[in-house]
Amino acid sequence: MGCRLFCLTLWAAALRSSGLPEPLHPVDTAAPAVSMFQVRANAVEAKTRRAPKTEGQRPWELYRYFTCGHHKAGVDLARSLMIQVFKALDLNMTKDFGTWNFLCDGSSEDLFCYNRDAPVRFESDTCSLESVQKEHAAYPEQLMRVANSVRDPLDMVASAYCYHHRGMEWIYPEWGGLEVMKMGLHEGVPFMAQKMLDVVANMTSFHENPQVKVHALPFEIISATSAGFDAEVEKLIDFWFHGLITEVERKKAIELARMSDLHRYPKQDSGHTNDAECMMAARAATQFIEPQLLGQYQAFQRKLGYKVS
Repeated sequence: MGCRLFCLTLWAAALRSSGLPEPLHPVDTAAPAVSMFQVRANAVEAKTRRAPKTEGQRPWELYRYFTCGHHKAGVDLARSLMIQVFKALDLNMTKDFGTWNFLCDGSSEDLFCYNRDAPVRFESDTCSLESVQKEHAAYPEQLMRVANSVRDPLDMVASAYCYHHRGMEWIYPEWGGLEVMKMGLHEGVPFMAQKMLDVVANMTSFHENPQVKVHALPFEIISATSAGFDAEVEKLIDFWFHGLITEVERKKAIELARMSDLHRYPKQDSGHTNDAECMMAARAATQFIEPQLLGQYQAFQRKLGYKVS
């Protein structure tokens, strides 16, 4: 009962906000996306924005929409964006939208685990290139449009330490449970680096072997300013829908998506924002990660286009 109440509270907060920690490093909102696969996926000419939608068909009748969130890389933001955009396009959110995460076992449905066969779906912490390939194999008659949240891997480790060290989501042993709450930086940051390894590997897998069109949602840009948020949302909507919706629908989707911007709606913060001092200290403490494990994270940074640190 306690877990169910906790999960309901988290879900309600997620629907209201993106609630994410601020990026450590300022980012030029005019800069290109952080990985090559996003550059390829974002190559949409402005003229396609005004292309008429396909006669008699909605986008989700032609494509399967799959958004991947990864712990401490913008899960709430990516989920909120997907919900707001598809609501704006009048998707039947009861029948045609679904969500899935690492807690789901298929035995029952709840607010985090339902409609896994829906044509529009959000998945968190279990989403990888392999899972997308399986989805495509199950529905070969439909093309896919995949959005993938990305963030500097070592910033994800620092964020995970600060977030869970202060007791957030302590009920999940996958994220350190009560154990990480007792750990200082030198012990806790390497501990969380081990806990976060599979999540970061899943996030990076799309870049290692891109076989489907994938659009990266760069956390550093989309969370830094409203201008960066708007620019990335427009790229996402054009990737998802160019030639499939009208200009009126596009503008409506962009406007509703702005409900997820914490700079416009700061009161929506659901507790995900970490203390800036903790983030700086935890990021510095990544130097204490065991060399072989740190090398894996640095390899992830290279593959995603981040500066190796």
